[in-house]
Amino acid sequence: MSSIATCSIKALVSDVRGESIIWACIAFGLAAAGTPRTSGAQEAQTLEEITVTAQKVSENMQDVPISISALTANDIEQSQITTIKDAAALFPNVHVSNIGSDAEFTSLAIRGLSNNFATPTLRAAVLVDDVPYASTRSLSSALFAVQQMELLRGPQSTLFGLTAEAGVLVVKTVRPRTDSWGGSVSFNGATEGEYEAQLNLSGPVIDHFWSAGISGYWRHDDGFIKNVLTDEDFNRSNTASVRVRSVFQPTDAWNIDVVGEHQEIRDGYGQVMLPLDIASFNADFLGVNGFRGNVGRFDTAQDYRGFSRLESNGASLRAQYSGLGGFDVVLVSAFRDAIGHKSADLGMTPAPWLPAPDFPIYAGDSDFDSKDFSQEIRLASHTASRALTWVLGGYYYHNDSDLEESINLTEPIDASDSTRYSWALFGNIKYAFDSGLALTGGLRYEHAVARGYQDFNTFNPDTGGLAAQINDSIVLPRCILDYHLSKDTMGYVSVARGWLPGGVSISSPQHLTFSPEKMWNYELGGKSLWLNGRVRLNAAVFDAEIRDYQETTRQDVITPIISNADRVRIQGAEAELGIAVLESLDLAVGWGINDAKYTRFNNSVEDNTGNKVPGVPHYNGSVVVTYQLPRGIYARGELIAVGRSHVLEDRQNIYPELAAYSVLNLQWGIDTSQWSAFVYLNNAFDKRYFTAAFDQLNDGRLLGAVGRNRQVGIHARYDF
Repeated sequence: MSSIATCSIKALVSDVRGESIIWACIAFGLAAAGTPRTSGAQEAQTLEEITVTAQKVSENMQDVPISISALTANDIEQSQITTIKDAAALFPNVHVSNIGSDAEFTSLAIRGLSNNFATPTLRAAVLVDDVPYASTRSLSSALFAVQQMELLRGPQSTLFGLTAEAGVLVVKTVRPRTDSWGGSVSFNGATEGEYEAQLNLSGPVIDHFWSAGISGYWRHDDGFIKNVLTDEDFNRSNTASVRVRSVFQPTDAWNIDVVGEHQEIRDGYGQVMLPLDIASFNADFLGVNGFRGNVGRFDTAQDYRGFSRLESNGASLRAQYSGLGGFDVVLVSAFRDAIGHKSADLGMTPAPWLPAPDFPIYAGDSDFDSKDFSQEIRLASHTASRALTWVLGGYYYHNDSDLEESINLTEPIDASDSTRYSWALFGNIKYAFDSGLALTGGLRYEHAVARGYQDFNTFNPDTGGLAAQINDSIVLPRCILDYHLSKDTMGYVSVARGWLPGGVSISSPQHLTFSPEKMWNYELGGKSLWLNGRVRLNAAVFDAEIRDYQETTRQDVITPIISNADRVRIQGAEAELGIAVLESLDLAVGWGINDAKYTRFNNSVEDNTGNKVPGVPHYNGSVVVTYQLPRGIYARGELIAVGRSHVLEDRQNIYPELAAYSVLNLQWGIDTSQWSAFVYLNNAFDKRYFTAAFDQLNDGRLLGAVGRNRQVGIHARYDF
């Protein structure tokens, strides 16, 4: 592990030296200038205690022997978190990127494991109010009226199933009020025409029986990327969401939570990825389709704009009964439907993707419909304060997906249908001995089925009428041993198994199915509070060994498929430090490092043994400083840093690595008991950075998903 840490520290010093020095000066200046000049020492405060549901029972985060991060409602507002991508910046060893458009594909990676863009299955589970968002399409959903977010690292498959191999993101939204009607309204406006608004209203409909609420979110963005070929703003986007929620409590023992949700994302472009090498791009396409070779830092030059639409609907029922003595019965039923239509410039250049004289191909189009249904029932002990806590349950999941693709909006090229379903039985038990030692054991049996049918494919006629099915079953154990050295200090060691089921690549007759991915994760960690709760230090090191690693390859330029690499090993560590320095000064530091390699990957075409796994940043981290002045006035700064990574699909490590980057965000505002307002400066140094990149046309030219440029804005919230 020492070699991994040494390499990451050297890379950090090299990559972010300039901004880090400036950031340190700004942070020191905030503290020094704002510290009251009194003769006596200022009384320090303690850090906020956070309750999480990581093991499906409520526990103090410091008592859970899992690597966990959490964001409170205040963190979420001040960091302007409205998407999973926003939240990832503050979680060590978590990375999110969008390939194409916001409405199309989001990749969520925890500890170097991310979902593949050729399959809808996630490697990291996302649960919103106990409801699983089990498809990649769900990762684009807006997050609003959020009370808390919890991030669990490492395989959580024992309790959360087949999409939790890398970890779990738990999102808890605001529950309806039961005392009186009230809520909040907020507005955000920023440069380049970005506006956001949120509304949350709730209260009792029938006292002591029925409370209800409605939450809404709206966003409009004119975009910050210009298409110089047409002289227009390119990446415009609109999002609108609404959530209606009712909570019924017919008796003290019953709690019934019913939620309905609708969301639309309408992007005024199909996909946009900018050239990493601007000079070469301008030279290569000069004169093509009238292109003047004038692409700048945040410009594109596409001969087709396209569009992207995503509409999703969801409904869920969560019923909890606590009248049986020592345990609760919880039932969670959920349905989600996502419908999308996209038309995009395939090459993302001034030239047609395939410049055939009789029929040039410039656009790729797709229509999909994905339906998810899930059902879970579990029994759980009442409280985590007892010596024995336990969970037993069963789970069922079903997905139906239809996909149709065409070119130039008129020529169909393929159509396919797929079905995935799984069922599982699981249990988890923890016993705390009087000596401070505790033992946790978990077990899950899961069976998964994937089916695919290809209606037709004009590029691969042999696949027309092909059908395939794969069945997988597995036992997923977990064992954790933790020891409390004192009330505030705990160490743990754990072994857990995770998996990702096999599936069907119906577009390729040579690769109809792919095998399940299986992982063993070994982890050593510790959690501690110091100085009467004013300092919190949590850290973990891990070693994940993966067999039959699933990754995206391409049969040709347009046909992605999933294949298996023999073995991959990911080693790394993460640490989080929180300090309440004085009553008015808080410091939060999070850091994660990853070393992901193919330990055996030798097929008939290439030998990638020993190469780095593409798309995995060497490190990521954040430093957040908040200084609170009298009357609610405060200043806040965030430094976000992400290390180098190999570009997507570069298993041979032949391309230059994607550059590391650091982004500085500053904020000044006032926060009272009823309202708050702040002004902010994001990406203060106007860095041009890329969260992901790949060779779209297999011609050696790299295109990347670029981060937002410098932005100045204002935010206001009022509680009523």
